[in-house]
Amino acid sequence: MHSRTDVLILGAGLAGLRAAWAAAEACPGLEVTLATLLPGPSGSSFANRNGNLGMQLPLGERERERFVREAVWLASPGMVDHALVQILANEAEPRFRELEALGLKFRYGADGRLLRRNGCFSPFPRAAVFDDLAHAHGLFQDKAVGLGVRFRSGLEVLGLEIESGRVAGARLRPRPGSEADGIGDPILIRAKAVVMALGGPAPLAERHTAGPGNPGLSWQMLQDAGARMENTDYLQYFWMSLPELRFRSPAEIAGPDAVAMTPDGREVAPSAKVLALADARRTHCPAAWGPVEYEGEEVHDYGMDQWLQAQANERGVVRVKIGKGDWEEAALFAHAGNGGALINAHGAVLAAGTDQPLPGLFACGECATGMHGANRLGGAMVTATQVYGKRAGEAAARLAMNV
Repeated sequence: MHSRTDVLILGAGLAGLRAAWAAAEACPGLEVTLATLLPGPSGSSFANRNGNLGMQLPLGERERERFVREAVWLASPGMVDHALVQILANEAEPRFRELEALGLKFRYGADGRLLRRNGCFSPFPRAAVFDDLAHAHGLFQDKAVGLGVRFRSGLEVLGLEIESGRVAGARLRPRPGSEADGIGDPILIRAKAVVMALGGPAPLAERHTAGPGNPGLSWQMLQDAGARMENTDYLQYFWMSLPELRFRSPAEIAGPDAVAMTPDGREVAPSAKVLALADARRTHCPAAWGPVEYEGEEVHDYGMDQWLQAQANERGVVRVKIGKGDWEEAALFAHAGNGGALINAHGAVLAAGTDQPLPGLFACGECATGMHGANRLGGAMVTATQVYGKRAGEAAARLAMNV
């Protein structure tokens, strides 16, 4: 079965919803279709276990300059495009103002001032936090529907359709029991422009914190379509308690008051080398890819993670105790990827081995890279979904108008 649309958005997280909004607003006469597996909130955007999300929001030239320096420094040993980082810094505030006007529940103090907090990897309080993710999803969806975006739920994306070297749509399959069930065989939705916003690969891990509706296959689909893939070695991992699934900072469970139990039943304490990393680790939860110094020797922040993992049993679970507390269990969970398809300033996916766009294809959110490297500032992905979701949606609409 075949159908046609002008712009096809794949994914209904923050990035996909913003791209759909932008495409429909940029060219009101176009047919914009958003395909999603679930009818409700999907993806990691709306699955945060704390019920809120932070958005990096550098205000003023000084903060923007500092944001860029930090983001570029954190990118090592991955790659980063300085121009994409600068765009992220420059356009964070206008995208925030749009979300504020949309009605998202950002936190304000008693004095009426916007509250901003530190994001992971940064000592500077720049991240604006919004609560009630279900409410936020409803606002995004209502905005897109009001602009005429057609939502097609219950569809699992199988891959991108390539015709004459151009991305010309996507192959999808109805999910059993969904509103699309009963259509029959897999369907092909042809499109003049496609925006990939299906999230990252975390769901492929045995333990992960990714949200529903993300099969974890977007990177493979992009690679199969001929995209230039970068930073694909760099996934973020969090330690979480079992079975409660609470975030646990290595600064605590591998800190000065902690002991771990080895698989053979011995109690061991962190070494001085591991403890030397605890203060730096208090500023962020995920393991970092990057060097720090200890007594003139280059070590890594993830030395704490390596020490914990060395005590793990065959199930990958570590038993730890802090001070006089009870023994608890913790394990590493894949959280998010910083890699994906390298995009340009307009969200167009670059073709493998080149600096030229792959015709017909755009990407945003966790399946796109260039504005992050090996590590990213906490809250920068939410900012990226809005900045590059808007850019990708607008560029896709312009392309569809001229095809």
